[in-house]
Amino acid sequence: MPNGDTAFWLALLGHPCDQEKRARLWNGYIGWKLPPALRREEARSARPHDGVTAPLGGWPELTVDEISELETLAKEHGGFPTWRDQPYMAFSGSSFESEVNLSDLTLVDADFSNVQFHAPVDLEGARFFMRARFKDATFGAIAFFDSTHFESAVDFDRVQFTDFAEFLSVEFNGAATFDAASFRSQVRFNGAKFVARDTGGLPVPYHASFKGVDFRGGGSFRNVVFGADPTQTEKLLRPRRLADFSDARFHAATAFRGAVFNGAPAFFNCRLHEDTDFSRVRWPKAMPRSRDAEYEIRAWERLELMMSQLEKPLDRHRFFRLKMRSRRLTDGRFLRMVNYLFDVTSDYGWSVTRASVTWIAHWLVAGLVLFVNAGQEAARGDTLKLFTAALGVAFSNAHAFLSLAGDGGYLESCRELIGQHGHGGLLATVGVTQAILGPVLLFLLLLTLRNRFRLA
Repeated sequence: MPNGDTAFWLALLGHPCDQEKRARLWNGYIGWKLPPALRREEARSARPHDGVTAPLGGWPELTVDEISELETLAKEHGGFPTWRDQPYMAFSGSSFESEVNLSDLTLVDADFSNVQFHAPVDLEGARFFMRARFKDATFGAIAFFDSTHFESAVDFDRVQFTDFAEFLSVEFNGAATFDAASFRSQVRFNGAKFVARDTGGLPVPYHASFKGVDFRGGGSFRNVVFGADPTQTEKLLRPRRLADFSDARFHAATAFRGAVFNGAPAFFNCRLHEDTDFSRVRWPKAMPRSRDAEYEIRAWERLELMMSQLEKPLDRHRFFRLKMRSRRLTDGRFLRMVNYLFDVTSDYGWSVTRASVTWIAHWLVAGLVLFVNAGQEAARGDTLKLFTAALGVAFSNAHAFLSLAGDGGYLESCRELIGQHGHGGLLATVGVTQAILGPVLLFLLLLTLRNRFRLA
């Protein structure tokens, strides 16, 4: 038998009226009975632990008849719930045989642990304040959490979803944990936001934790945001692992297309399905003074290995690049400089465009230097010829192994013309510099072509 508080909430949920009136009675009751110290009438606070904000339009003003209805329910079901240290809305251990509609309701300190939902559940637009608990609950039918707001932490540990589950555009403003949960059918988190906000200085170990989750029917995380952009906010906590999928198992196609990861996700000992889509994902930039660089390196290395095992060279190289950027935060000064130049000149051997521009630009600039140097003594009428010769010499210097400007080479006349008008010292300096840089930049260009177009 449910206790008095639980009996009242169950009776209010099962009150014979349409959902619009039920939401009005429910939210009106919260605005009427919740202790004033817990109510916040202003706009939603960045510190959700401070209190419960009113729904859009304010708390419903209950009529005399509506108050009478609530008093009758309380009289028949153990009285009005009282605010205590235990969960205010305690449904733990309950069993719902018929459809449950919690859409647009304001739930405060709600506990649905070990609850059995045998029929569809609709929580569209519901707002949860203070900690919400669904630990060990079972959803035996379709569950809709569309546009639900969790203003504080929520616990879905070991929850069983036996049918389709949908979390479209859900806002998780506190740490969300789904550890060891089981999704036996498809689950969609499209458009959800996992952003753990400031909770009064309390540490938050993660924004979203899916450790040990069993995704049997496939999952969709399209356009999901994991963590807030650290460069644009100061009041949001930044735990080491914003999204943790360690030990999770994906048994069907999974999509992260368009998702935003504002930190390195953890996929340690995770098994991904070969049809995993990471296209158009926005990955984080390495922070200048990241305190988690070593963790980030391990996280990117793990994803790089997983993509290699799945024979996804594009994704494998993407995580290699992210790993190299994180390495810049731990390497010494010299290796950091080399790392940075590798990135700038070719995007770590991936960007054909960047490598081509760098390769072409270095001998165009050298040609311009040679032209300016020789042009000081050149006749005005030979400007175009001299410029062409300067470019030819610069190209030859960059590819000295071809001996294009040597004796009998195709560009021998260009070298002679530049030698006649230019200063020998600068000509030699430019030649030596290009002889060193040219093969390196050409190698990087060929490397990018190989990486982008190799068969395996």
